[in-house]
Amino acid sequence: MRRSARCSLVAQRHLLSKKFALNEEWCSRHSALSELGIDGGYEWITAVQKKFVSAKIASAVDVDAAVCIAEELDQLDDILKIIYKLRHIEMTGRMLPSTEYALVRLLLKHHKTDILLAVLTDPINYGVFLNEHSACLIIDNFLEADKITDAARVASCVMLQEMFQSTLLNWLCIYSSLRWTELPTGQRVFEELPSLDYIAGTENNTGHVEDEDEMTFKFPYLKNEYNDMHFDLTDPDQLIGKNLLWFSNCVPLSEEEAKNIRLIGYVFFGNYVLAKQLLQTINIFSSAAAICQSRLEQLTIKTDNIRELQDRQPTENVVEELKGIIDKIEKKNTDEKLSDMIMKHLKAVQNTEEKNVIEIQRSAFRNWIQNRTDLIRAQVETLDLKLRLKETCEERRKLRDRWEMLNFFENRLKWEDMAVVKEELLKAEQDKRKSKEDLEQEYVDEVFHKKNVKKC
Repeated sequence: MRRSARCSLVAQRHLLSKKFALNEEWCSRHSALSELGIDGGYEWITAVQKKFVSAKIASAVDVDAAVCIAEELDQLDDILKIIYKLRHIEMTGRMLPSTEYALVRLLLKHHKTDILLAVLTDPINYGVFLNEHSACLIIDNFLEADKITDAARVASCVMLQEMFQSTLLNWLCIYSSLRWTELPTGQRVFEELPSLDYIAGTENNTGHVEDEDEMTFKFPYLKNEYNDMHFDLTDPDQLIGKNLLWFSNCVPLSEEEAKNIRLIGYVFFGNYVLAKQLLQTINIFSSAAAICQSRLEQLTIKTDNIRELQDRQPTENVVEELKGIIDKIEKKNTDEKLSDMIMKHLKAVQNTEEKNVIEIQRSAFRNWIQNRTDLIRAQVETLDLKLRLKETCEERRKLRDRWEMLNFFENRLKWEDMAVVKEELLKAEQDKRKSKEDLEQEYVDEVFHKKNVKKC
């Protein structure tokens, strides 16, 4: 009962059903780990840390077991450190999906959502990616807490992963993104995330660093300025705009709804040409027009910097033109927000789609347990074989030493005979070699001989 209480994710859910959290199924991992002899979270986590300290390496399944067995808040830093270390060794490609999922659940359980976002937005150092179930849990958690900006930020992570297989997740992402666009201008930002330098041990200690402790890094090249308009995107408006453009293609919307959502997406992404073209064929909702006008007003903030004003002039002209078109175009008056329309679609399919995601995740739990069992048994078997091989090599060495001791006199005669043979071969080889003076004399004789032949 105590473990079940600890494993509870949230007491009351707002959007998704309570059973969607799969708390009981997730807690079953403890019994599976106990069957493998892995129990006592603190002891196992410490053992994995010692492997990194002594051997500079630990297996992916060791790290997975440590992350899955962790439950307490004071274990969180240790878990983040071993995941960081795994990410920076050659075994990083073997990180198990259950490791990523377990870390997400642990951070959600202790409401460390700021650290969760920092980890998700730093895939280079942590390599933690979401699956459909964990992404739904996070977005639902943020929506329940009315953290719209954080929910939209997670939706952008899903978009960057190009994870569009789950209809439920697609609806949640597009809903979160629309809720973000409906916020006042001052709230449409991504808050600064906490630094995780203390995990990597790279805190700013410049005041205490001596000259001999400073490190210099040499890079073989300098990265050219480049933006692939996907993984390089950092601007919140562009990320949310791309969310709307991509997710609107992955859910069944009416033509009017799809066009209005794409119009907002084009405006926030900054593709004003396509937005202008779309306005020629759209029956724009008043709510969508208000969102677009809010964003366009934000873009036309004046500046006193003349050079910056000149650089922005072409864009501002397009923005002003787009604002004029939206002002003049006939709008479909409706008090219903686009996000409310999306919520109706979501509610219509929620029960069915929740069951689909739940079934997929339950199957994943079973596969993870079986895979972890196979890997741990294989690791134990490999270790056993290495120990047996070491013992065999040691036994062979002892037998060889004993044989040489028992056959000392016979071996002595053999070595003496071999030494005589080697000495004769060396002497014969030396006789074949000519000294430097002999070679010079032969060269001189050959030259004189050729001259005499020519005279004759």
